[in-house]
Amino acid sequence: MKPISGLIELSDEADLDQYRKKRIKKEVKGLGPPDLVSLDKQKSKKNRLTSFHHVCGFPFSSQDSFLEYFNSLLKCRPKKTFGKVRYEIHAASFFCYNSFTGIDYKVSIKNKKVEKTEIFTIKDLKTSTRQCLQNLTHQKSQYSQSYQYSEHSYDSHHNNHNNKDNKEQNKDNESSSENSNDANHTFQKGETQIDKISYKQLKISSMLRFWIPPSPIYRVIFEYPYKSYKALRLMKPDSFSEEEISFIVKNHPLSEELEAALSAYLISLGDYKQIEKLFRIIIPRLPRILIHFLRIFPITAHKYSVISKLAKISRKCYEYAPDDIITAYNCVKYSIEVDDLNICETAISVLLNSLWISPIACCGMVLISLYFKRPDEALYYANASCYTKNYVKGEKQKLIIHNLQYESKKAPKPNPKAFESDFIFSYNSGTYPLVYQTVVKIMKKFPSFQMRKLLKTNFEAPLYTPLYRTESKVSDINGNLCKEYLKEYDGEYEYFDYVNNFHKNNTTENNNEQRDHNYCNKDYDVLDGLFDPGIAVQYPTIPTFIKNLTLSSEFSHIANTALGDLHTRDSVMRNKKIDNIDDAKRFAITAFYLGDIDFFDLSYNYLKRQRKTHVLIELMRYKLHFETENTSLKNTEGIHTHKMSMNEYNALLVTRKIMCGISSMKV
Repeated sequence: MKPISGLIELSDEADLDQYRKKRIKKEVKGLGPPDLVSLDKQKSKKNRLTSFHHVCGFPFSSQDSFLEYFNSLLKCRPKKTFGKVRYEIHAASFFCYNSFTGIDYKVSIKNKKVEKTEIFTIKDLKTSTRQCLQNLTHQKSQYSQSYQYSEHSYDSHHNNHNNKDNKEQNKDNESSSENSNDANHTFQKGETQIDKISYKQLKISSMLRFWIPPSPIYRVIFEYPYKSYKALRLMKPDSFSEEEISFIVKNHPLSEELEAALSAYLISLGDYKQIEKLFRIIIPRLPRILIHFLRIFPITAHKYSVISKLAKISRKCYEYAPDDIITAYNCVKYSIEVDDLNICETAISVLLNSLWISPIACCGMVLISLYFKRPDEALYYANASCYTKNYVKGEKQKLIIHNLQYESKKAPKPNPKAFESDFIFSYNSGTYPLVYQTVVKIMKKFPSFQMRKLLKTNFEAPLYTPLYRTESKVSDINGNLCKEYLKEYDGEYEYFDYVNNFHKNNTTENNNEQRDHNYCNKDYDVLDGLFDPGIAVQYPTIPTFIKNLTLSSEFSHIANTALGDLHTRDSVMRNKKIDNIDDAKRFAITAFYLGDIDFFDLSYNYLKRQRKTHVLIELMRYKLHFETENTSLKNTEGIHTHKMSMNEYNALLVTRKIMCGISSMKV
C-alpha cells in the first residue's frame, strides 16, 4: 500500500512496538524515544497492513489532540483517479513517552474514537525511585531530584530522585494536587486514564524532543551523542510559555539532552531580553545550559555584544556548579579566549583534582599547557585522558538502508545518500572526538616534526611497568615502546595496519584494573596526584604520575589519525587541486573534523554544484563558518523536500529555526 502523502512509513517492521518496549525497559537516556504511531490499514478483508512512523514536536496534550493528528493523517491518504481513497484506516495506536516519569503510554483509537489508554512500558527504575514516584503521584505532586555534578552520572540523573521536601516545593505540590483521586493507578500496568498533569508532561516531552532531534546529521554536526530512529517526522511545535519553562526546570530529570533542547529553543526566540529572563529561571538548576547555548550560537563580530553579556551570566553558572568538571573545563576555555586566567583559578584546581576520572579534565589541562607554551606537558595530559576511568571507546555508526516498495513523492527520501553515510560512518562516538580535537589543537600549535620528536622523547623510556597490557604495535607485553614504530615517525606519515585492529583485546576496564594492581605494588604516594579544589592554582605543574604514564595505544591511534589528517590537508592545500568527487567528499569530511575552514572551502567549491551533496555540505559549512562570520542556509531554500533524505530534511528543519533566531537577535 502506498504511504500517506508527505510521510515516510515502514510496513516491514511489524515488531517495532515490541522493540520500543524492550529498549525502554533496558535503557533510556535523556528525553527518551520519539512518539511512535501505528496505523492499521485495510484495503480489503484479506489485504491488511500495519505501518509505523515516529513523530517529534506534536503536542499530545489531550484525547482530542490524538484525534486531531489521526484525522490529519486520514485527509492525506492517497486517492484513486476519481478521488476515492485507496484504503481505510480503522484503528491506530500512539506510543508516547513521558520523559518526566519514564512511562510510555499507549493510546488506542478505533472508529475515530479513543478506545482505551494504557501504560505500555515502565522504565526499569530503582526500587527507591519507583516508591518515590508512586508516593508523589498519589499526591499529584511535582517531584524534584538532586543534581550531582558528576560527569560519570550525568546521563542517569533521572534515576536518582530526591524525596526531600522544602517550602517552595510544598507550594508547588499544593498547587498541582487538584483532581488527584484516581492518581494511584497511574503506575499500575494495564488500562488507565491519563490525568491533566501527565498530559502536560507528554506535551512538553514531545516538544522538547523536537529541539534535540534523534537525527544523526544534526547530532554529529553539533557534537551530541549519536541517536537515530526510523521514519522520523519532525513537526515544529508552538513556543513554551514561561510557566511551562518553570515547570520543566522544577520537575524534569536533568540530562544533557534537556539542556541542549532548551538552549536551541532559547536561540530560536531571537529576543535577547526574553532569553535573559528565561536564563535566570533555568540557570539555578541547569547551569550547564550556557555551554550548549554557546555550542550552537555563532561568535561573530556583530553578535559579540550578546556573547559579552552572556559572559557575565557564565560566572553565575560556575557559582551554581563550582565542582562540576564540564563547567570548569568551559570556564578555562573562556578564560583563555579573553586572556585572563584569574577567572578560572578555582576551575584549574577542580580539573587537577579530577585527572584520574575525567578525560575532560585532562583535555582542560591541555589547554592550560598550550596557553603557557608547554607542548610536552600538553602531550602528557592528552595521553592521560585515555587512561581515565570515564574514558569511553568510540564506535563507528552505520545508517540503515530500507527496501521500501512505495515512497511518497512529497516526503523526503527514507534512505541516506552515499555522502551522508560516509559522513556518519566517519564519526566516532564516546570520548574519541574530544581527544581528537584536543590533539589537533596541540599539533596546530607546533610543526609536525616537533610533534614526532616530542612523542619519541616523552614516551620512549617509561619509568615503570605500564598501566595496561596490549597486543598492539605500540608496545609489547612488558611496556617497552617498539623502536620500529617510532622510526616510522621520521618519514612521511603512513596509515598502519594496526589501526583497523587496534585495541582488540584491551578495554578501559582492563586498563583501570591493571593500573590499580601496579599502583598497589609500587612505592607510590597517591598524595602526589591529589589537589585541594578549594585552593587556587595560577601556575599549575604537571603531576608526577601523569608524566610517568606510558604511551596509550588509544592515544597513539588518535595521534596517528590527527597527523595523517593534517598531512593530507597540507598536501592538498599546496596544490589546491581536487581530482574527483570522491576525493572532494573525503577532504570535506576531514576538514570538518579538523575545523579547518580554508581546507573545507576548497572541497565546498567542488561539491556545491553536486545536487546529491548540496544539503549536507551546506550544513557542514554553516557549522564551520558561524564562529567567524554570519553564514546562512539560503542556498538550500530552492531544494524540494523529495530531493532530500530524511536525515538531511530533519537536520535542516531544526537548524533553520535556530538560524532564524540568530539572524533576528537584538540586544
